[in-house]
Amino acid sequence: MLATVRTDERFAVTEGSRDEPRVLLEAVAQGDRAAFERLFRQFHATFYRFTFRMLGDTDLADEVCSETLYTVWTDAARFRGQSAVSGWILGIACNKSLKALRTH
Repeated sequence: MLATVRTDERFAVTEGSRDEPRVLLEAVAQGDRAAFERLFRQFHATFYRFTFRMLGDTDLADEVCSETLYTVWTDAARFRGQSAVSGWILGIACNKSLKALRTH
């Protein structure tokens, strides 16, 4: 079943693909808060665990995870599609974790 077809995109958004990370990130880039919330629910636990393992501090990991997701919200349009969305977000989380390690 076809939910939406966006002619300016490389592919059509179908009902089954509406929660695909790339589709969600494209919607986030256009300011779609509901898409951001779905993306947040998909990835938050994974990236929190990653940052906690790097940092070893729950408060700092929570802060870095929040900063990472804020960056996803503000910079979603910068995603070039050369990697998986999860890899792109993981790179942001890694860079922010390394910065946090240097400053704390």
